[in-house]
Amino acid sequence: MEVRRLRLLREFADRESIGAVADAMHMTPSAVSQQLKVLADEAGVPLFEPDGRRIRLTEAGRALVLRADEVIAAVERAQEEMASYRSGRARVRLAMFPSGSTLLLPTVLDRATESGIEVHAFHLDVGYPGAAPALADFDIVVTHRDERAPAVNRSRVRVAELMREPVDVIVPVDSPLAEDSAPWGGGLRTGVSHAL
Repeated sequence: MEVRRLRLLREFADRESIGAVADAMHMTPSAVSQQLKVLADEAGVPLFEPDGRRIRLTEAGRALVLRADEVIAAVERAQEEMASYRSGRARVRLAMFPSGSTLLLPTVLDRATESGIEVHAFHLDVGYPGAAPALADFDIVVTHRDERAPAVNRSRVRVAELMREPVDVIVPVDSPLAEDSAPWGGGLRTGVSHAL
């Protein structure tokens, strides 16, 4: 299956008409139809079915669109990576959970720019166990973890703690819990434990 045909399939999924795909891709409707027919032949299953005077994706067609998105994204990443080699600049693909990127990304980008490193940052809200598999798509993954979570298998990855986040408990000033002299003592600890 050729990537250009998968792109046509994805365009069809988005635009739902051969004519609209042809306009968007600067092709004739006949050429789009021919390429999509070849793709269906390559898939070995019907990708389209009649829908009145038009056609729509079959279940297999919708499944292939999902895979097409993955293939196209992988090809685009490969092209970007090769472009970075041509430019001679170091390039890093960085994935961060959204709230972490708000806090850390400005500093990371400033320091990377000063060092001549090109950073491509992505939001990825993956928990600690999912961080290692995400390295298939990213060079660095910044994630959050519960300290009680099982450790990541460190035989293939390096893990460094960047920071510890404070977790605050806030209670109304007139609450009996606010009277405790030690913030985690007595009633406050008991109240929080029962609430959680």
